[in-house]
Amino acid sequence: MLLASCAGERIVTPMPGNCLTVTPTVLNLGEHAIIDPTVTGGCLLLPAAGSGGAEYLVAAVATAGTATPNGSLTSYFLNSIPAPIGTSRALLRRAASRPVSRVAEFDTRLRQYERTLSGNPDAGFPAAAARIRSGPIIAGVTQDTFTACTTFSTSASTPCSAFSTVVATAKYVGPKAAIFLDDTLPNGGVGGYTQSDIDAVGVLFDGGTPNMYAIDTAAFGLESDLDQNGKVIVLLTQAVNRVSQTTGACAVGQRVLGFFFGFDLTAKAGSNQGEIFYGLVPDPTNSACAVSKALALGYLPQTFIHEFQHMISFNRHVLIPCGGQVCQSFRSEETWLNEGLSHFAEELGGRELSNSQCPLAPTCLDQFATNNLDNAWGYLSDPERFFLIPPDNAPQALEERGAAWLFVRWLADQFAGDSILGTSLTRALDGAGPGGITLLGEANVTAATGTPFSTLIPQWQMANALEGVPSFLELTGRLRYKSWDLFAYYSAHPLGGQYPLVPDSTTTGSYGRQGTLRAGSGVHVRLVEGAAAAVVAMQLLTKSDVAARLGVVRVR
Repeated sequence: MLLASCAGERIVTPMPGNCLTVTPTVLNLGEHAIIDPTVTGGCLLLPAAGSGGAEYLVAAVATAGTATPNGSLTSYFLNSIPAPIGTSRALLRRAASRPVSRVAEFDTRLRQYERTLSGNPDAGFPAAAARIRSGPIIAGVTQDTFTACTTFSTSASTPCSAFSTVVATAKYVGPKAAIFLDDTLPNGGVGGYTQSDIDAVGVLFDGGTPNMYAIDTAAFGLESDLDQNGKVIVLLTQAVNRVSQTTGACAVGQRVLGFFFGFDLTAKAGSNQGEIFYGLVPDPTNSACAVSKALALGYLPQTFIHEFQHMISFNRHVLIPCGGQVCQSFRSEETWLNEGLSHFAEELGGRELSNSQCPLAPTCLDQFATNNLDNAWGYLSDPERFFLIPPDNAPQALEERGAAWLFVRWLADQFAGDSILGTSLTRALDGAGPGGITLLGEANVTAATGTPFSTLIPQWQMANALEGVPSFLELTGRLRYKSWDLFAYYSAHPLGGQYPLVPDSTTTGSYGRQGTLRAGSGVHVRLVEGAAAAVVAMQLLTKSDVAARLGVVRVR
């Protein structure tokens, strides 16, 4: 039954003894179930074990899927019935802090501002207001003037408090892209990009077979062309390096590698009024924020394929549904899913490009997917600490980017019809058809999969834990990744040499834990029953409604 606390928050709590009288959840080996605590009084009852014993994995998760300003979260208490001696039933009232980097804060602010712009009738996205550049763009000849963000702001009104004018010359012009280099860097600058460097990444983007432009557009749909030049402009400029300095990212060993900013597709003053994204340049002699050529060049391809997805997404969610007119009806994709798709684009680059196109790493998958796997490691090491769907008004931690990539990867494994690539699923999420897409976040995922979020989240979280049990045979396939052997990868990983998600465990049936459930995330526990063990009853109490669910699977 539902009772109201004195603070007005709801607590799921059963009548005394209720957990021992609810209908047992009977599962055969490999079967799983999802329990709604509001239906069972927060209870899960597992039957007595047979002569061979039994083992279950339980995941207590928050499945609230709507992005909110402060994030959906609640304190919880998960305990066996009767509770272990000395265990308090007092619910925590404060969530543990999440580590957030300044560079992640900048990127999140860009996406948040885009969402504000796309719902603002004063922004305007009419094609007539675009800056139509005269004549073709010619490599080595065409010079143009751009504006670029240089100073990061934590203000809710804008992520950029200062812009600079950048004069740049086209250094590469391909079928779909024109790469401009900041003219303040003659001959690439000291230790900077050479013409062959720029040509190589340009060919990788749109001139080779395969190429990143083809990979992104096949997976997500086409970009807009408001400036009617048939090109995506890439501006390589020190302005991006200066953003790193103003975010303080240099001090913690991180860099803003590049960005797309939907502001450039508006009619507002200062906009470049066309399809453009930005990349950093080498600056090895800058004592305040040095950037080696190896770092800059090594990350440039991933930056291109990642930021291009953001550009495509803005077109599919905002510009197409608005018909190129002033429009406030449609919004850009929610940040968590937008970033998840861009990180998925990186993985696609690693899978589809040939290794000969990625000379800076042993394989393209090493070059394009390693950061995603590292971020996912951080998330899986402590999933209770992080959101899948973070607060809409707060930065997304790198670990939460890892979670978003993992979730999109798992969705593609389950619901795409094109094997490992999974692009039929991503095309649906980005509205690759002629009408774009107006669904966002949870609603978008639910429509693309035909499955409620309250089912997807516990299945995904059980899959995350069961990757650490490679011998487990799951009957439906929903509780497994099909494209990655994460156990093998992380077992050889320099960060720890073992699978990072280690559930709590009890062999006596006695268990108690309290903490915070965050949207899309939760806590995992192994219940190991010996031969002829008695029934095991567990109860989940939550302080507020976050659509909590208990996922349970029989492992042995």
